[in-house]
Amino acid sequence: SVHRGDRIGIVGPNGAGKSTILGMMEGTVSPDEGEVSVEKRIRKGVLHQELVPGTDTPVLEEVMNVSDELRSTKDRLSQLEHEMAVLSEDSPQMEAMIEELGHLQHEFERFDGYTLEARALKVLAGLGFRPEDAYRPWGQFSGGWRMRVALAKILLADPDVLLLDEPTNHLDLESLLWVEDYLSTYKGAIVLVSHDRVFLNRIVSRIVEVDRGRVTSYTGDYDEFERTRQMQEGVILSAYRSQQEKIKRIQKFINQNRVKARTASRVQSRVKMLEKMERVEPPVKSKTLRFSFPQPPHSGRRVLEIAGLTKRYGSLTVYEGFNFAVERGDRVGLVGPNGAGKSTLLKIMAGILPYDEGSVKYGHMVEPGYFAQHQYESLNSARSILEEAYSVSPALTEQEVRNLLGAFLF
Repeated sequence: SVHRGDRIGIVGPNGAGKSTILGMMEGTVSPDEGEVSVEKRIRKGVLHQELVPGTDTPVLEEVMNVSDELRSTKDRLSQLEHEMAVLSEDSPQMEAMIEELGHLQHEFERFDGYTLEARALKVLAGLGFRPEDAYRPWGQFSGGWRMRVALAKILLADPDVLLLDEPTNHLDLESLLWVEDYLSTYKGAIVLVSHDRVFLNRIVSRIVEVDRGRVTSYTGDYDEFERTRQMQEGVILSAYRSQQEKIKRIQKFINQNRVKARTASRVQSRVKMLEKMERVEPPVKSKTLRFSFPQPPHSGRRVLEIAGLTKRYGSLTVYEGFNFAVERGDRVGLVGPNGAGKSTLLKIMAGILPYDEGSVKYGHMVEPGYFAQHQYESLNSARSILEEAYSVSPALTEQEVRNLLGAFLF
C-alpha cells in the first residue's frame, strides 16, 4: 500500500518484477489475480525506463503539455476569448460565455496555468537545459536529454504520486543533485525503482524488496534495509542449522531403532514429528556477476597521446588545441555536465569519430576496447544472445562463449 507522503524504493535483481509492480500501479499491466485500487482523481506522474521517441514540438511546449485536462482548458479559453472578441456586449450569448470564461479561468488557476511557462523554464534550467534549448524541437536531442524532457513534464504537472523507473540513469551530477533537492520538498507520494543506493538513501524512507516472487517491506533507507536483511538472514540461517541438527538426531534414532520391537512406538512418534515439522528454508543468496578482464599483451609506457586536438560541430567548438596523455596502468575518469564533450572525447579515442585538427596516437601493442553509452544500438536484435555474442568472437569455441554469457547470468 502507498499513502500520501510515502517515499518508497523498490529494489531487487533484474527481471524480478520491479517495473511490473510500477506498471500495475500505473494501470498499464493487469494482475492475473487480486486487484489494484487507486483513490479517485489521483494524478499519477510516470517516468518509464525506456527511451522516449521525440517529435518536432519545441521542448518548452512539450513540457508545458502536462495533462489533457489542462490542454483542453487552455485551448477552450483561447477559443472563447476569440469568440467573445467578435460578439457585441448585448449579444444573448455573452452572459453564458462570461460564465463559462469564469469557470475556465478558475480551472486554469487550479493548475497554476498562469505561471506555467515560468515554472517550466525553471525546471528545464534545473535539469541542465540552456535557455535557447527550450525552443528547439525535442526530437533533435539525444536519448538522455529526451528522458529529461519527460521528467521535466512530470515534475511540472505536480502529480499526487510519482512512479519513477530508474530516474537517475540519464542525469549528470548537477542535474541529479537538482532532482534530489526537488524530490526532498515534493509533498506527494514517491515510488521509485533504482539500483542507485546513494540516491535511495537520500530520498526514500521505506524499501520494498522484490525477489523470487516474494515482496518484503522494510522501514528505513537502503543502508538500514541491508543491515536489517543481513540480521534476519543470520537469524534464519541459525534457525536452519539448529533444525538440521535436530533432524539429524531424530533420523539417527529412527535408523538405529527401526527394527527393535520395544522402541517401535517411539520410532513411529518421531517419524510423525518429522512429517509435521515445518521446515526452515535457508536464505538464498542472489547470483552475482563474476568475470575478469583478460590480461592484454604488455604495451609500451605511453598508451595514448593526444596533441593539438580540435573538434567542431558546425559553429560549436568542443575542443581546441587539446592535449592529453594516458600512461600504462592509469585509471582515468571523465566528469562534467552533459554536452561538455565527454562522449565525444571517448569516441575520438576509440577511432570512431573524426576530428578536425591535431593527432591521436596509440602506443606500442595497444588495442582499444570501446563500450558506448547506447551500446544496444549496435546490437542485432534479430539474433539470439548466443549468436550475437559469438559473432564478435569467432576465434572462441561455442562453450567458451556460453561460459562468458553464464558469468553475466544468462
